[in-house]
Amino acid sequence: MFGKSREQLADDVMETYLRWREACSAVKDAYAAWRSADRGERRLACAAHLAALDREQHAAQVYAEAIERVMRLPPPAPGPERVAG
Repeated sequence: MFGKSREQLADDVMETYLRWREACSAVKDAYAAWRSADRGERRLACAAHLAALDREQHAAQVYAEAIERVMRLPPPAPGPERVAG
């Protein structure tokens, strides 16, 4: 089976970037909820914040791996549009 095309890998990078940014936003929201939680809800809010941090870390790792796959590609062969003339 052949590997993914450059375009597919670029799509993967964009998709994983967007998932990471969504996870970052969720961390921010969970932290705000923790800060504003009533005393009886603070432990649960803290646990939710820690879970959001775990999800963000995972999303960041997946994004980094997508970037690494792109970085391992050989440079594209010059085509007619890339040849200086």
